[in-house]
Amino acid sequence: MIVEFRNGQPVTDKPLNGFYELKKKQERNGQHLKKYWSLINFTAHHLPEGMTYTVDLSNCKPELLHEIIKTIQGVESVSFGKMSQEQFNEHYSDTLDHCSKLIGVAPETVINELVGYM
Repeated sequence: MIVEFRNGQPVTDKPLNGFYELKKKQERNGQHLKKYWSLINFTAHHLPEGMTYTVDLSNCKPELLHEIIKTIQGVESVSFGKMSQEQFNEHYSDTLDHCSKLIGVAPETVINELVGYM
């Protein structure tokens, strides 16, 4: 029997004997996700004054920028359970391109700036 766990608790109505088989749903790189959020934070803090993007992006919070990027790319979630590492690699690359265009610099410049930002 395979049992799903949520918040460390088994989700089942069957009695468990104490033996569990654990399987990871997705192999993902946690550092890459951290790098993604650094990119989102960096971009949010460096958007030009008065920029609009169907919504006013002045003083844009990283969470709003993340939601905008997800909507543009048609991504439901960047969580480990919703996206494989390969899908995340593509999402990150697209996000880097988009963010560099938003702040008006080359992707390489953003990458170099992120080294000190993380």
